[in-house]
Amino acid sequence: MTADPGYNQTLNQHLHEAAPAGIDGRRDLNVSRAEDPLYTVSEGAAYLRTHESWLRRRIAERSIDYVKVGALVRIRKSTLDALMQPVTARPAASA
Repeated sequence: MTADPGYNQTLNQHLHEAAPAGIDGRRDLNVSRAEDPLYTVSEGAAYLRTHESWLRRRIAERSIDYVKVGALVRIRKSTLDALMQPVTARPAASA
């Protein structure tokens, strides 16, 4: 499924303009939307090489950030990249 680039550009522009301000009251204008595109759940799952249901569960649990446009759910690439950061498990200290 190939999305229309003009549609994605318009959607990203709309989301940027409608995005809520951060804690300090300003939007982060330093991040280019082209550098941090929005993915559908299906595209995000393919990017992570996991099942779509796994990603939908994380969204339902609100354990990852996502964007809603009406009924549509989108996930920023930076959010998906953060999920792939390595986690080091350390053994429990013996008592």
